[in-house]
Amino acid sequence: LISFTLQNKKLMKPADQKESARRPFIFYRSQVGSQNLLESVAHPGWFVCTSCNCNEPVGVTDKHEHKKHIEFSFHPVCKPEMSPSEVSD
Repeated sequence: LISFTLQNKKLMKPADQKESARRPFIFYRSQVGSQNLLESVAHPGWFVCTSCNCNEPVGVTDKHEHKKHIEFSFHPVCKPEMSPSEVSD
């Protein structure tokens, strides 16, 4: 199970940024059987990874080792019938 921490930051719209500014945040997705790899566009050979240990951040690695997971499963998320902003007391 992967958990993420949400941080508030003022971001520019990706379309307003130069390609060179967006490039570090773009990844190619390739399928390996039923799993997916996310490879950096800016740094070929580097992949998004997670640790085998709990509460460690998501990172990138160029090593294929057993201590880091680079293959992921993606599952569709069902759209809620109403958003939290539509809920009334």
